Amino acid sequence: MNELCHIGPLIKLLNKEFEQLHSEKASSMGLTPAQLFVLHYIAKHQGENICHRDIEKKFELSHATVSGIISRLDAKDFIICFADENDRRFRNILLTEKAKCCEDEMKKHIEHYEAQLVSGFSDEEKQLLIGFIKRMLENVNVDLK
Repeated sequence: MNELCHIGPLIKLLNKEFEQLHSEKASSMGLTPAQLFVLHYIAKHQGENICHRDIEKKFELSHATVSGIISRLDAKDFIICFADENDRRFRNILLTEKAKCCEDEMKKHIEHYEAQLVSGFSDEEKQLLIGFIKRMLENVNVDLK
C-alpha cells in the first residue's frame, strides 16, 4: 500500500480506543471517565490548594460541570471538600482511602495500556514519538502546561 495515510483519522481511531478503554475502567470503579480524570488530577495535586478554575482550565470544562463532578465525587465518598481557611475561593480537596485505591488501580491500568501502545518501540523511538506529538499539539496552539 503506497498511498499516503492521513494522520487525523489515525489519531481519532487511537483516541476512540483510548476513551473506550478508560470508560470501561471508570465504569468498573463506579465513576464516569470525567470523574476519573478529575480524580487523577486531584491526586496529582494533593497538598495544594485547588480551585474549580484550575480544573476548568485543565479539562476545558464549565464551572457548572466541574461543580457537578466535584459534588458527585464527594457524594460517592471519593473526596472530602472544605473551604480553605485563608482563602475561601480555594477548596481543599482530600482523597479518601477509597479514592487512593482507585488511583493506584488506575495508574497500573494506564501504565499497562501505555506499555501496550509502545510495545516493540525502542527508548529512542518512544522519545521521538512523544516529541512529535508535543510538536503537533503546539502546532495547533495547545498549551501543554
